[in-house]
Amino acid sequence: MHKNGFEARLAERQILMGFNNCIPHTGVLEILAPGWDYVWLDGQHGYHDINSLHNAILACKAYNVASLVRVPGHGEAELERICDLAPDGLLVPMVDSREQAREILQHIHFPPVGNRSYGGRRVYDTHGSNMHKDYRSFTLLQIETPTAVDNADAIASLDGVDGLFVGPDDMKIRMGLTQSDSPFTTPELRACLERVIAACAKHGKVAAIPAIRQADAVAAKEMGFRILVGGADAYYLRTQNKIQQDAHAAIRAD
Repeated sequence: MHKNGFEARLAERQILMGFNNCIPHTGVLEILAPGWDYVWLDGQHGYHDINSLHNAILACKAYNVASLVRVPGHGEAELERICDLAPDGLLVPMVDSREQAREILQHIHFPPVGNRSYGGRRVYDTHGSNMHKDYRSFTLLQIETPTAVDNADAIASLDGVDGLFVGPDDMKIRMGLTQSDSPFTTPELRACLERVIAACAKHGKVAAIPAIRQADAVAAKEMGFRILVGGADAYYLRTQNKIQQDAHAAIRAD
């Protein structure tokens, strides 16, 4: 079977770094994508639709970075339609149980792992009539609640799951914490990360997490996370805008 962009890069290097893309314009990717290992194309909380995701996947290929699409939900129609775009990876949000994960995998993978319908324009055009045998997207399931942490071992054990992606923000809300609490230094959050890491290690799966600050990236690597998110297009725009505002304020103050 042909290695997808994530499998190939994980075979080459220990850590993969990417950024979140919410703004559906290939010009944004042209500016930001070079130098990253992958781009997380956000179809859940970003502004992407099926057409912009298609264009973004093509742009990622042109800029030699892997494409990771976060799907908007668990429905069969939306999952299969995005799978037909043949992204390098799929990120499925809010997976709380083994039963949920099994149902999702049915829509993502062809038999014998799943029950996905054969077809799809781009996946067929790029991988041919044997695409059901020769190509599959790297599949990450998001662990975003305490319930999901409790079931992480059972979820990671499933054939067709390539890794677990910890989503700390939703977990903080459900644990009564603030968004400023670091998952790497807050004891109850760090304990959740350790359980997910252990589940991935036990079953030979990859663990992923956002780690924007340098200290967080170092902590994530030391814990055993291999796929990191280093920021987002909106974050970079906002940060640069703040730098410019501060510069203008200093000039006006003089």
